[in-house]
Amino acid sequence: MKIQWIFDQAKAARRSNTSTSFILSPLLLAALLFPTASAQVVIQPAPVYRFEFTSYNDKTLYIRGGLNQGFVSKQFYALDISPLLTYSSNLTWKKLNEVGPITDFRSFLPLAVNRENQVIYNFAETKQMGVYSLALEKWGPSAEPVCLSPKNPQDTVRGSRRAMMDPKTGLIYIPGGWNGTEMLVFEPAGRGCSNLPMPPASAVNNYAWSESKNTIYMFGDTVPARGPTMWELQFASKTWKQLATQGTPPPLLEFNCMTSAFGGQKLLIFGGSNNIDTVSGEVHIFDTTTYTWTKGAISLKTRLYSACASSGDFFVVWG
Repeated sequence: MKIQWIFDQAKAARRSNTSTSFILSPLLLAALLFPTASAQVVIQPAPVYRFEFTSYNDKTLYIRGGLNQGFVSKQFYALDISPLLTYSSNLTWKKLNEVGPITDFRSFLPLAVNRENQVIYNFAETKQMGVYSLALEKWGPSAEPVCLSPKNPQDTVRGSRRAMMDPKTGLIYIPGGWNGTEMLVFEPAGRGCSNLPMPPASAVNNYAWSESKNTIYMFGDTVPARGPTMWELQFASKTWKQLATQGTPPPLLEFNCMTSAFGGQKLLIFGGSNNIDTVSGEVHIFDTTTYTWTKGAISLKTRLYSACASSGDFFVVWG
């Protein structure tokens, strides 16, 4: 694995008291992790695209499955990103047990970790899920229903790609996971399910949870088309608010990566494609307090279908 540090001009700019769009608070650097071939025996996942991922901010990035030149890669790994909290780049992969009740490794479905970072939920298209214990390092013996209550749930994750976990309550949110049109709210302890409305989004969208604002953000296109828009979920009224933002938002690209940083004070969007002739290497930063967009330096490595997470002052991308 090769770690390439980019955006380190932000550090120089901070010393000279000049402004830079990639200084967050106090400084955000980006570590891009690229899977590479090596003669050494290194524990790491195979390079893939269209894989499932989730993260526990500041601690761990998890990836599962994926495709490599059309072939399915049956893999399940955890990357320890906590060394970045002390500015160490000594990140290590751990191979997890990929053999579980869900045998689909190619459908790009939601993966979520619980708030204790001890259990991973692998949601499938069949209203079932696999449950992986990180302490026991094994899956449950069989697939389990996602929703035990209500008795006739409308849960379906077909068409969903991401799940978000609220670290305060442990609730897991899956956009489009309720009957394909609304957001599924999954309560892991009692396996209870409920639903929330979705914004008028097209297929070109991405979601992230902000811990500091205690809500969900959606960035993307809408129906009818309004161009790049950011929406904020108003939990009290169960409605979505289109935000009036400042600065220049990212272009509308599919298969980009969106995550939160600094406890949700910032949202980061990286990469993506227009499905014609453009694959992006840009990072765009959204301030959830001022609703302002800024743009970071451009990576020499363009990416789509990436996994991303944050740890302390660092933004990590793999894929």
